Amino acid sequence: MTPLDPKDQIPDWSTYRNGAIGFFFQYPPILELEENDRDLDGTEVSVLYPGMNSIVFRVDVEGATAERTLLAKVIPGTEESCRVGGELGTRFQIAGSEGKPEFRTLVKREGWIFVFQGEGKTFKEILGAFHFGPPPPLPEG
Repeated sequence: MTPLDPKDQIPDWSTYRNGAIGFFFQYPPILELEENDRDLDGTEVSVLYPGMNSIVFRVDVEGATAERTLLAKVIPGTEESCRVGGELGTRFQIAGSEGKPEFRTLVKREGWIFVFQGEGKTFKEILGAFHFGPPPPLPEG
């Protein structure tokens, strides 16, 4: 794997690191981060608007068995290929709560299923700042 070029990092953004599963991403520091670590069953990390329970970006990392359940909810004809952190993935819509379609992006990597949730400009920026592999070292100081 090619090391992350420092110029690819977004200045003044915070970095979430998960060394156990092997991924990291950057997000605007004004947003709140919420993590639900499920030990051997994966993790769920959400980036939220402050003071609201409104998701800007969510990544849910689960074991490979979760894929079948998620794909059963896909609205046919909405699937398209994409890339996340250099890995091939699939973006699609599912029937969400109240019948409103919701976007999801799925990437399979090293026995894990990464499911990304969100839409809009900030979601796309955070997804673009998502990387697989070991996180960069913490800044000194």
